[in-house]
Order: sequence, then C-alpha cells, then structure tokens
Amino acid sequence: MLELPPYYRVGFQAHCRHRARQFHLTAGDDRLLIYGDAGGHDAHCGQCGSLLYSLVREGAYVHVARGTLTGDPSIRPSAHIFVGSKAPWFTITDDLPQYREHVTG
Repeated sequence: MLELPPYYRVGFQAHCRHRARQFHLTAGDDRLLIYGDAGGHDAHCGQCGSLLYSLVREGAYVHVARGTLTGDPSIRPSAHIFVGSKAPWFTITDDLPQYREHVTG
C-alpha cells in the first residue's frame, strides 16, 4: 500500500503526462532547481520553488503541473488517484472514478 507523507496530503494535484520526447522547455531552463538525475527528477522554479514538472519512468515520461501551462491543455481529468491519501478536509464532489492508489493501464 502506498501512503503519502502528511506534507504531501493536499486537496489535489492536477498534472498531465507526456512522452518526454514531446516535451520541450521554451525558456528558463537555466533557472530551474533539479532534484534527481537524468533518469528521473523533479524540476522546480528557481525563484519560488513551485514544482513545474517531474521526469519519471527512467526518463520516458514527463508529468507537467497543469497550473504552469499558459494555454488550455484540451483534455480534462478522467479519474481521481491516490484518494486514500487525500487531505481529510477535501471532499471530491464530481462523478469521476476514484482510486485509492495509482491505476495502471
């Protein structure tokens, strides 16, 4: 079972997954704070510390924080994952499927 530490128990985190080869920074790569290595890391804003994206699965995919996008990503959420570790004060009010942990496939 996956249990997130208390400091990660936020109401939600919206991100979208892309193949790493389709992901390109347009500016500011010299101002990132990178935690990890070429096979997997988190990239944070060097000024405020906000998580911008995560390189995962041995560098094959990038999870981009949707709040950093300047345009409409054109896709909408399809499910809630890790609801077993969500903040107890947050109530999910939509009809999307909910999964206690990660969903594969």
